[in-house]
Amino acid sequence: MVEDSNTAPNTITNKFTSTLFSLLQLGTFVVKSLYLFLRIHREHISTQDAIAASTKKLYQLIENSMLICGPSQGI
Repeated sequence: MVEDSNTAPNTITNKFTSTLFSLLQLGTFVVKSLYLFLRIHREHISTQDAIAASTKKLYQLIENSMLICGPSQGI
């Protein structure tokens, strides 16, 4: 059976794109977390509620990156 020579580069490109997207999501999470932190101090929002929401979002991002990158190459 002859393999297509374009298969490997496409796989590498897809992995790179997926990883880049995951890092972009993680960066977005960090920026939103910093904004939330500043908002907590400015508006005196319940810290416990804010931490719970941020932690839930972080776990979702980690799960998504594990699904995209695979368990051996997760963040």
